[in-house]
Amino acid sequence: MKTARKDFVSIKGIVNGVLRKVRARSGPRARAEEIWTRVVGEELAALARVSGVSADAVEIEVTGAAARAELSSFYRDRYLKALKDAGLAHLRRVHFTMSDARQEH
Repeated sequence: MKTARKDFVSIKGIVNGVLRKVRARSGPRARAEEIWTRVVGEELAALARVSGVSADAVEIEVTGAAARAELSSFYRDRYLKALKDAGLAHLRRVHFTMSDARQEH
């Protein structure tokens, strides 16, 4: 007779994992991402994504120098105002970084 040992995970572990994921999706970064997409639109959001949120800044990772220049020049202030209006006034700075190792200067 074969006996198969099945590994199991406690329900508490599963629930805690799900709760961590839900909290991460509803935190400041998720809100910053949603606001970013709303401000710049789907087309430009495809070229740049929120890659991090710190105590007072949002980091946006951009695919190219032209997109970085456009987003920085035309959307930074609009985005900061939208963050403030959404109750995220502590996010006062936006940094744009290149996502490609072959950064254009």
